[in-house]
Amino acid sequence: MKRTAFWVLAAAGGLLMTASCQQFTNTIRDTFNPAEGPTAADAEGTYLPRRPRRTVDFLKDAGRLGAAQQKLRALPAFAGKTIYLCQHVHFYDDGRIMARLQHPENPEYADQYNYEGGEWTGPVPVQLSVSENIAEHRVPLDSVQFATIATIYRNYTQKADSIQGAMPFTHAYMIIRNRNFQWYPQHISGSREIYYISFRHDGAVDRFYRK
Repeated sequence: MKRTAFWVLAAAGGLLMTASCQQFTNTIRDTFNPAEGPTAADAEGTYLPRRPRRTVDFLKDAGRLGAAQQKLRALPAFAGKTIYLCQHVHFYDDGRIMARLQHPENPEYADQYNYEGGEWTGPVPVQLSVSENIAEHRVPLDSVQFATIATIYRNYTQKADSIQGAMPFTHAYMIIRNRNFQWYPQHISGSREIYYISFRHDGAVDRFYRK
């Protein structure tokens, strides 16, 4: 009888240890692979909320970049209004965009909008100092084509391919000053050389030379 009780307890302990190990494995998986989809364990109730799935090669995909701009134009808060980009907009190769927009009602305010997983979220209020004049650092959304990033990607990569040690193109952004904008990055760093590069509004290379 005692031997039977011992084996029952041992079996129960083994099941508990297996469950604990599985839970630990799931925790490690979720920590280092947050973009993976739900598993069978998730369906059974152990699912933890995850960020939207990120993509790759976003910066060279004119179609997806253009679709993101169209969705920005369609935001309900700006219906019937001109949308102004202000200060800066950032684009990432994993499918994210971080855009700062002038408030649709109060021109002295700005809000942050974020694009991820194919959708825009926001607004998030931006704290501004009294010296920051939004009207001087804005451009209409319609004066910019997000798809231009794909042209910049192609031109930048073509130059970088001939530079030893140059890093891949994974982040592009625009800086808005004096009612105009410039595309960035404006340099290509190699292991032995650094080059200056600038782009026109349509993404064509303006200047390129070794510094």
